[in-house]
Amino acid sequence: TTPPWTAGATGTADLSIGSGNLTYSGLENLGGYDLIVNSGGGTGSPAYASFGNATSGNIYYSFLLDCTLLPTGNSYLTSLTTSGGPNGGNDTVSLYSYQSGSGYQLAVRSTGAGGVKASTVLAANTTYLAVLEYSFASGTANLFLNPTPGGSQPVTADATVTGTSI
Repeated sequence: TTPPWTAGATGTADLSIGSGNLTYSGLENLGGYDLIVNSGGGTGSPAYASFGNATSGNIYYSFLLDCTLLPTGNSYLTSLTTSGGPNGGNDTVSLYSYQSGSGYQLAVRSTGAGGVKASTVLAANTTYLAVLEYSFASGTANLFLNPTPGGSQPVTADATVTGTSI
C-alpha cells in the first residue's frame, strides 16, 4: 500500500519516504513507512498529508521519531494541510526540529501563529512517540510527546499554538 504521507519536493532538507519502521513499547508493530531526513538542517519541504474537506472536530496525527544525527538548524519535518503540498507558515500544522545542546527539541507551528518549542530536550538515537492535534473549534494545535498508548489524552500538551485559523 501507499503511505498517506508525501515527501515535499523542494528545499534543502532532502526528505524521502522509506520502507523501514520504528517500534515503541505499548504499540503494536504494524510495519509502515519512515521519513528519512538526509540533512541535519535546512528549510526544505516536509513530509505532508492533506485532510481535505474536514471543517470541524479535531484531527490527530502521530508518528515515531528517532533522530540519529542532531539537526544543525531548524528542520521542517511534517505538515498537515487542508489541500495541496506544504506551504511553510500557511500549513495548518507543521512540526520542526531544532538542535538544543547535546540533544534536540521539537516545535509546533500553525497558520496565523508562530512556532512554540516543547521544553523537553530529546536525545539522539532514542525513539519517541509524537502526537499532533488540531482543533477546528478552538483553532489550537497541540504537540504531545510520549503519551501513554491507549491512555487518555494528556491534560497538558508539551507545546501549544493558539489563535490559529485555516
